[in-house]
Amino acid sequence: MRDEILNSPLQSSKKIVWIHNDLSQLKEYTEIEIKKFFGFDKIMVISEKIEKLFLDLAENATQKQKIVKIYNPLDTEEILSKADKPFNNYEFDEKVPTFISVGTVFPQKGFDRLLKVHKKLLDEGFTHKILMIGDGYDFENIKKLKTELYLDHTATMLGFSDNPYPYFKNADFYILSSRYEGFPTVLFEAITLKKKIIATEVSGVREMLNDGELGLIVENSEEGIYSGMKKALVNSQDFEKYTDNLKDYEMPFNLKNSVQKIISILDNV
Repeated sequence: MRDEILNSPLQSSKKIVWIHNDLSQLKEYTEIEIKKFFGFDKIMVISEKIEKLFLDLAENATQKQKIVKIYNPLDTEEILSKADKPFNNYEFDEKVPTFISVGTVFPQKGFDRLLKVHKKLLDEGFTHKILMIGDGYDFENIKKLKTELYLDHTATMLGFSDNPYPYFKNADFYILSSRYEGFPTVLFEAITLKKKIIATEVSGVREMLNDGELGLIVENSEEGIYSGMKKALVNSQDFEKYTDNLKDYEMPFNLKNSVQKIISILDNV
């Protein structure tokens, strides 16, 4: 698609690309392939890490000027409104901590790691539940793993939901177990709902969580996920500092701010 756009016969048209993934983590994107994006008039990126990737590959000031960082727009008011909607296909237990994870069920999301850590913590006597929301080509594999680990009574996979926010709101912790990301917008959703967050250190996380002021950042591994979840279960009071920081946090990704910036970019290409 990229090459088709750049080779378009409409030479006078302005060409803009919006990069949502950390291309350096994808084998097919060598430096040569990534540099081809400089053929666009503007390269919009969604995180500091992706911005740095392109700045480091830029060969001159003209190419650097093509790069602009802009967050994915998020309608925070709609999220807050939807979070109050009723649901009847899952029952939360106030006495049992629940970790929720939302995302497309792909290997990169690390749901397999999450289940293995869940199993380990249960075996150590830490009572808790896992709620996963999302669908994808790896859904059946993860579901099979859940059964093989004897977790069908403590881990639930609800599949796709057009409104996951009531589940967000009622869960005790949000857990991001991803192996890699471009910029996990789901964290902004969790921030909007003032959730206690545990996230593996993948692209975008440190920026989104203000270097750990808004949530716990853990090593990108099963051991990292384990340490974060265990901390939540053993010393949940340690997460109150994140809750306090979220109270006065001004969200730079809200719809109004992002749309205004996009319009400005389009007007000045």
